[in-house]
Amino acid sequence: MSLRLDSVFAHIKNARKDLAPGRVIDVGSDHGHTAISCLDEDVALSAVCTDINEGPARICRNNLDEAGYQDRAEVVVTDGLDGVSLKENDIVVITGLGGLNTVDILRRVLAKEDLPPKESLALVLQPQKSIEDLRRFLREEGFHIKDETPLLDSGFHYVVLTAVWEGALDRPDLSDMEYAYFGPVLLGKIKEKDPDTEEYFGYLRRILSVRGRSDPACTEALDILEKILN
Repeated sequence: MSLRLDSVFAHIKNARKDLAPGRVIDVGSDHGHTAISCLDEDVALSAVCTDINEGPARICRNNLDEAGYQDRAEVVVTDGLDGVSLKENDIVVITGLGGLNTVDILRRVLAKEDLPPKESLALVLQPQKSIEDLRRFLREEGFHIKDETPLLDSGFHYVVLTAVWEGALDRPDLSDMEYAYFGPVLLGKIKEKDPDTEEYFGYLRRILSVRGRSDPACTEALDILEKILN
């Protein structure tokens, strides 16, 4: 797998340590490699893979079958988690989608009447963009971000995060801008001079500088970042 998916898998394994055995649900699963890794290493008892398109779902099904998981993996052609009922001890994985798309998927599933207790779930997320909107949503919904991993893979910067529901405001000592743009865990890592976080924050500095030309919120975030880095 790629460095990005390796990091996603590491987050899934760590999230399972705080849950009983259960499923992994991979949204937009593409070729199913994450689900196969989870089943190979007994990180999940079973897997549900979803994709909005028939083609990738068919490839995913074939890969799961070839790996010997005909009876332990389900592939569903659907938008996000529509038609999928969550169960206790599920780890929901949403990677490779935009932050706003991820928020939309989570908002819809969290509104379902048959939702299990939120504290019995874990979320492993890797948005392609708009991570600030995703962090805001998680915080507003009572989720706490337990881990964040910045990485550079094939020239692209990513952040993988794990969130669990605790029903209270995460890190009330942080402002909305600090929490949303820089992340509660990454703010700790930058204080510890973690090299991967330093590289990622350097990337954020460049991106916010460009976006600040047309977005006052990015200018405000950049001012905060300069104080953090200096």
